[in-house]
Amino acid sequence: MNERIKQLAEQAGWMMGDEVEGFNTRLEKFAELIVKECADIATINQYQSYAPGHYVLKHFEVEKGAKVQADTTDDWVNKLQGGDL
Repeated sequence: MNERIKQLAEQAGWMMGDEVEGFNTRLEKFAELIVKECADIATINQYQSYAPGHYVLKHFEVEKGAKVQADTTDDWVNKLQGGDL
């Protein structure tokens, strides 16, 4: 399973241990589908007046002020700049 998906699942309170009847596989597939949908929304709205993230939050009905860990933002920026994503 992707390490970032594991981290986010654990942050959400899910215990990520041994594979339990395909649970980790299903969780990873679920996360991949969300990521793909986010990418589609960002691509469709890339030339709109707001940043693409605004449209992703709106699509999933997540509050703009939702708590985000500051260190994860830096991690993602570093991965993007390093071509790891």
